[in-house]
Amino acid sequence: MSKALDEASENNNELNEVENQKNLCVHELKKKLRVKQKRQFIKNTIILSFIITFFGAISLLVYQSL
Repeated sequence: MSKALDEASENNNELNEVENQKNLCVHELKKKLRVKQKRQFIKNTIILSFIITFFGAISLLVYQSL
């Protein structure tokens, strides 16, 4: 009985390893990483431009009040 359970668990482990290898395709991971980095770059660019515009507006207001 225990031999049968051991063989069944080994077969199940082998199937899980094959499925995990399928999910970890290098090309898909690289593509997902590029998309994620692109989104992060766009977010950072928008935040940076907002900060520059904000400080520019503040400096203009300060300059006009002098």
